[in-house]
Amino acid sequence: MYRRRPPQPRLAPSLEAQLYEGFLAGMSCEDVSAQNPGISVGQVVATRIDCQWDERRRRYLEDLLLRAGARVQQVQLEAMEFLRLRLACTHKAYTKQAKKYLQTGATRDMPERLLNWREYKDTMELMLKLVGKDAQGPTQQHLPSAPPANVEVRVSVEPPASGAVTPRLASEYLQKLEAERK
Repeated sequence: MYRRRPPQPRLAPSLEAQLYEGFLAGMSCEDVSAQNPGISVGQVVATRIDCQWDERRRRYLEDLLLRAGARVQQVQLEAMEFLRLRLACTHKAYTKQAKKYLQTGATRDMPERLLNWREYKDTMELMLKLVGKDAQGPTQQHLPSAPPANVEVRVSVEPPASGAVTPRLASEYLQKLEAERK
């Protein structure tokens, strides 16, 4: 049989707000009481009921869900834009320098790397994951296993293991391309 204690004075609003924050963070009434010596579990339960903590938490979570979805989408789009810009800068700078180097063969025209190949690969993979087209993504299953019949695919020259493009290698590559055109 339960015995009802005489009514206890209400907790101060600032203390109630502090206890509610603990409840909102996932603490049970017992946990809230244990973190606040001098406040009994009964006081916490009474405050929970009187101040409608459960209803407040439900409304808060509904509102958070609505706001968070839009914010997550915004952050995802901003991240994709950042990665797109990073890759675009690398492409523009590297392509221009690479063409100049292929033309002159001069060391001074060797492209500077804005991203090393590992960073480039990681950036590209992250970008694909953000848009849902990574290797495990849902759209991967829709990619064709072979190129369409009207597309010719040639692989003539393997890049060296070191990753460096030498003037000799560039020259050989250009000669092979020219020979394939004839």
